[in-house]
Amino acid sequence: AGATGFGAGASAFQINKPLMIEPAVPGFARVGDRLVARAVVLNRTDRPREVEARLRLDATAALASGQGEARDASERLHLEAQSSATIAVPVNCLAVGAGEWNWSVEAIPGGTGEADADAVKSAVRVDYPSPLLREVHLARVQATETNLLAGANPQLLEGVGSATVRIA
Repeated sequence: AGATGFGAGASAFQINKPLMIEPAVPGFARVGDRLVARAVVLNRTDRPREVEARLRLDATAALASGQGEARDASERLHLEAQSSATIAVPVNCLAVGAGEWNWSVEAIPGGTGEADADAVKSAVRVDYPSPLLREVHLARVQATETNLLAGANPQLLEGVGSATVRIA
């Protein structure tokens, strides 16, 4: 760091587990969107494996399989040695929020290998497609104190989200 006490550094690493799951989902979605959440399951061993891959959704989404608001999907896969397979799950985005979708893969014990497992979370921000309510208010104020939102629509004041106020 020298006499100034400041410095910089960088490093990199690679994870290489016997059984891995790597999701590929968008970083954001809109309420009402239907998308296909995908993940690649990798068998890095020298023997075939039977595995179960699973996706667990939170309250921001549900499976698009017509099973109401089901949030768990799983698929059994056969992976040859040093190979990969894809799991694809149709999803409906239902509610606004910071979604945490949990992916996991686990080797099915007995017969084709050890009990390896992996898990990862996908962060998906779900928002409204457009502002639900938009209003413009103009006011001329001469008092030292005033409530600029006193004449605003009560729905605007009671809603969830953000408001932008510009004063000139």
